[in-house]
Amino acid sequence: MKFPVYRFSEVLRTLRNESGLTVLQAAERTGYGNYERWESGDTRVGPEYLSTIAEVFGVAGDLWLLAYAWLVDRYTPQPGAGFFNLTPQRLKRVLRGLPSGEVDFGEQANLAVRAIGHGQLAVMCLIARYGPAYAGADTILVLAPTPRASAPPADRSGCILDRYTDVLGDLARYVSRTFLLAGMGDVSHNVGVAVFRHILLLLAEPESFMLLVNAAGDRPAGKLRGLDGLSAATLRTAPKVPRLAAREIEDLCRLAAVTEDRPVTVDEMKAELRAIARDDEFWGEVVDLGPDGLLAALQELVEDEHWWLSTHDWPVTKVVPQLPDPDPALMAELKKLRDQLDRRARRAIREEVAGAAATAPPKVALDASLVLRREHASR
Repeated sequence: MKFPVYRFSEVLRTLRNESGLTVLQAAERTGYGNYERWESGDTRVGPEYLSTIAEVFGVAGDLWLLAYAWLVDRYTPQPGAGFFNLTPQRLKRVLRGLPSGEVDFGEQANLAVRAIGHGQLAVMCLIARYGPAYAGADTILVLAPTPRASAPPADRSGCILDRYTDVLGDLARYVSRTFLLAGMGDVSHNVGVAVFRHILLLLAEPESFMLLVNAAGDRPAGKLRGLDGLSAATLRTAPKVPRLAAREIEDLCRLAAVTEDRPVTVDEMKAELRAIARDDEFWGEVVDLGPDGLLAALQELVEDEHWWLSTHDWPVTKVVPQLPDPDPALMAELKKLRDQLDRRARRAIREEVAGAAATAPPKVALDASLVLRREHASR
């Protein structure tokens, strides 16, 4: 079994044992008089009780994991049943019933365009593990029939919810693939805009970005192929990001100083970038990113005199002088880095396809080749 699915009734029992409460105490504190029916599986837990359960059993900070455990058990079919399609419409209905309290990301909170609820994060993890490989893919989330694993007993090895934390790796890969395709200019307009907004935040928070990179652990050793090789190459390139981000911010300050006729500090520019990234109204009107990707969009934003006027409360009679060109050396270095990573990404994807085809059954490999041929012919 690739991903174990535990009965939520057993998850609940283990959480109660870990907390040291009796069944009667749990019934009183959750406000559900028939609590024992939850643990026996005779009554399903409604999503409206998840927040209370998390508080009672001391796992409020991991409410999203509790919601994820509830989701996979509720919607994964039992063996012998058919596959279950979670369409976008169904997911929206499910999400409305899940906890909406905000997740605390600690040091990484400044990298979020907006706060995210525990229910939203649980659904995102479900999509990342069982759905399409990247955001915007035209693929329905399908859950396959899966036998339920026996939940481990409460002991000193950690909370039962820790058994689900590896789903964060799936979410990280899902986001990484989305960013990868966006950087190559091969995503939909809406996905591209969403990625670009996060890129602006990364530009304003290079230190937080490096915390994310360092959290990935040691660099892989040896010769790696496919996306594993691309990950290793990206980790080697990552230390350049803070330096390039600092130079980009300084150049934006130089350009902004011309429009404002005064020196613009780095802190002011970072605050402006954060405000732009989080301005839903502005991004609702932004034009398509186009084939040149995120770097071109940033350059257009910098050079747009009308944008500088509209985002500062100036009189309409304010005269804006001609903006100077962005730092050509910086632009050349950024383009070189982008082109280098683009080549590596394309090679990594080709290696992934070749590796998968070499080990796939002939029928699967033939089907994949026909899909690729049709896609290529339609372009």
